[in-house]
Amino acid sequence: QTLAYERSGLLFAFNFHSTNSLSNVLVPVGRDTDYQVVLTTDDGKYGGWDRVTHTICPVKTFDGQSYVELYLPARTGVVLKAL
Repeated sequence: QTLAYERSGLLFAFNFHSTNSLSNVLVPVGRDTDYQVVLTTDDGKYGGWDRVTHTICPVKTFDGQSYVELYLPARTGVVLKAL
């Protein structure tokens, strides 16, 4: 019930589960650069609870693969931009 994909320097991550929020989710990315949250459906202006902050997420590397660690509340989507 989780979907993540990267397109044109943007990383899209969605948690469609109705009750389970996911913390410390490692999403593989194709670039070895940091990512910044540019949009989240959990923002108060969209009727959310402001649980996801618009911060820079540093890339972590394990066994040669780059990952971004995310918090995905239930029923939300997050868009990050490669810096």
